[in-house]
Amino acid sequence: QLLDILPTVLDVLGLQPATGAEGRSLAPLLRGEKRAQPQPAMSSKVVLPTARPDAKVRENLTDTIARVEREWKLIYRTQPGKARLKEIELYDRRSDPGDLNDVSAQHPNEAHRMRGQILNWMDGEKAVKARIGQSGARKLDTSTLERLRSLGYLGGEADKQN
Repeated sequence: QLLDILPTVLDVLGLQPATGAEGRSLAPLLRGEKRAQPQPAMSSKVVLPTARPDAKVRENLTDTIARVEREWKLIYRTQPGKARLKEIELYDRRSDPGDLNDVSAQHPNEAHRMRGQILNWMDGEKAVKARIGQSGARKLDTSTLERLRSLGYLGGEADKQN
């Protein structure tokens, strides 16, 4: 996952990541060592601010978080009622690789376990956001804009207006 890049680079350089940093070093793989236990993949999609209640893609009306493990995939929605969708859906990746049959009712213990892990992950994300502060748009000074432009991060007419 992308969040493994920083810990990997730091490990290769012999440095330690900051306390609470996410991700894990993949340097052992680069050294030919045995692969560590695979970690679940997490994916999130936030509410689309311009989504309307009559939207054709109701998923845009709720934050959606997915946890994918070797055998299971759980989809959790924070505002299922608003989107008129289920709060959770559980899929058996062994028998249903296309995620066609929600088996949360047949496997409530797995659904409950994975939902709890998603909620813990969400708490961790909130803690990171609290530590780094609120994001948002702000005007950049001319010096910063010129520096970004010189590095190739900005270009074109729209960027010149910022």
